[in-house]
Amino acid sequence: SKKPVARESTRDGRPRRVYDAPRTPWERLKEFDEADRAAGGPGFIPDDKREEIEHTLATVNPAELVRRIHDIQDRLEALAAPRTARLARRMGPDMAYLNKTLARIAGVEPEDDETPQADAD
Repeated sequence: SKKPVARESTRDGRPRRVYDAPRTPWERLKEFDEADRAAGGPGFIPDDKREEIEHTLATVNPAELVRRIHDIQDRLEALAAPRTARLARRMGPDMAYLNKTLARIAGVEPEDDETPQADAD
């Protein structure tokens, strides 16, 4: 991800954001930790956790993770489909809301009894 670091003006005076180089959140955290240690602080990441995280990141395949996530989402969707269909059949569409929405899209005044009528003077 990249983060905005400054604002500049273009030649025509429009504001423009300036971004830093893209880095992962882990790289940003390591940089912050190293800066704290260089300033004499204790740092924010314990050494054993740092090694554990580095090992995890080195062994993880992002493409495989995405495939697994999609597979789990598909299974959840399949599990929820029968109940969703039952609820849709039981409740049915909200016709009053649908009619108002379609009237707005068509650019006409929706027909309902709550709209006050104009005086006939």
